[in-house]
Amino acid sequence: MSLGYKKGNHEANTKNTFFIALVTAAWLVLCAILKNTSNDQAITIVTVAAVLCASYFLSNLWVPHLPPKLKWVLLGVLALKLLGSLAYFDHFFVIRHGSTVDISAYGDSITHHKAALEFLNIWNKYHMQWDIGSRCMQNQVPTAVSSWGYAAFLGSIYVITGIIPEAGIVFNGFLAFVFCLMSYRLFIVAGLSDRLAATGLVILSACPALWLWSSLLYKDTFIFAVVMACVLAMLKLSEKCTAITVVLVILLLVLLLPLRYAYAAPLLVLLVCSPFYLQKISVRGTVAAMLVAAAILLALASVQAQFNLTNSCAPIVSSAAIVMDLKPAGGNFMSHGIGSIPPNFFNFWYALPARAVYILLIPMPWFGGNLPVEKLDYIISHLDTVYDMVLFFAVPIMALQRKYKTTRKQDAVLAVGLMYFAIPLFFFFPGRRYMTIVVPFLLAYTLPLLLQRNRAILSAVLAIAFIAVVQITYMIK
Repeated sequence: MSLGYKKGNHEANTKNTFFIALVTAAWLVLCAILKNTSNDQAITIVTVAAVLCASYFLSNLWVPHLPPKLKWVLLGVLALKLLGSLAYFDHFFVIRHGSTVDISAYGDSITHHKAALEFLNIWNKYHMQWDIGSRCMQNQVPTAVSSWGYAAFLGSIYVITGIIPEAGIVFNGFLAFVFCLMSYRLFIVAGLSDRLAATGLVILSACPALWLWSSLLYKDTFIFAVVMACVLAMLKLSEKCTAITVVLVILLLVLLLPLRYAYAAPLLVLLVCSPFYLQKISVRGTVAAMLVAAAILLALASVQAQFNLTNSCAPIVSSAAIVMDLKPAGGNFMSHGIGSIPPNFFNFWYALPARAVYILLIPMPWFGGNLPVEKLDYIISHLDTVYDMVLFFAVPIMALQRKYKTTRKQDAVLAVGLMYFAIPLFFFFPGRRYMTIVVPFLLAYTLPLLLQRNRAILSAVLAIAFIAVVQITYMIK
């Protein structure tokens, strides 16, 4: 009850949990039998069926009061998404040489696949001694790759199914579905009605980038699920401190650190500030939370700049000049220039605006990409750009509307989302893949406005106009 959603009766919860365990056991047994036959296609089909069945019972367990028709629609969308993801990944990324499997070097899928093979090597060394040389290209096994984090997750799947990258794609799709279900619970926790929360679930399920990242061997959906679980646990902890919840928060943070260490910063701010802010009305608490977040991000970014960056002395010019001087190249938007402007204490006033424009609009405008997979990826990213920009313009419109009274939890969730938007401004190479985690936090704040047709249209018009201005500016340039 403390998480704000209505629990089903104990008997129904027990029944759904039992069926999830039964589906998992059946999948393990079937994979053990089929793995000896090296029938990759059969194992993939079994994995898809198991994930769909587990998703059905999980939705009954976590969102029992979601309309039945909507549950079946979401499961149908998940089934189509898994089939589409498998076709996309198998067509563009999987390279087969007889009984051997290779992964295309386009993107980071091959990196995580190699790390998973290293994990599998360690497992085989101490357990089954199964020769992976007959199942994958030998040059895929790196000499030294970390086996912690997502590699352990993907490697564990390979232990069960054999070296079948498609099995990893299926589970990434499952994690995306879990992320959506947990986001629905976040909407309820933030104080939104069942109708608003259901609408938010539908909107989130239509997120283009969520489809794209979960269709690759990327760790993003794994990170999204861990972050959302940690946010829910921390909100629960702010209401009632129990030993189980404390242990859960600690375990989730420990799991998150090797995945993407900077993503722990907004969660630490939420953990420190939520007891003071959420228990009472406090503008001072909100300001303190944002100041703590800014201090943490600036300090960590400054330390990183001193140790990891080679070009930390960018010329002192205005942010507008930097943005306009960066030329599109290779299908990316301002790609070659942004990476040479790492933010630190001395240049954040012009580096951050430049990186923000890059993150919000990449790959607008589109100036390249000759491969079919590049063209498809850029089309999806274009759609995602519009999707995200509509949500970002909805935030100030929502804040300016007096008739929309937000809850303190909505304000706190928005603050967390904005901190996650700030992460790629300070860390890593800025790009769209770091934006998707922000979407459910923006939705939790703006859903009341998005259901108002006039306000939603206004957000869309402003977003498209902003994108058009940038494209026209570059055409003139």
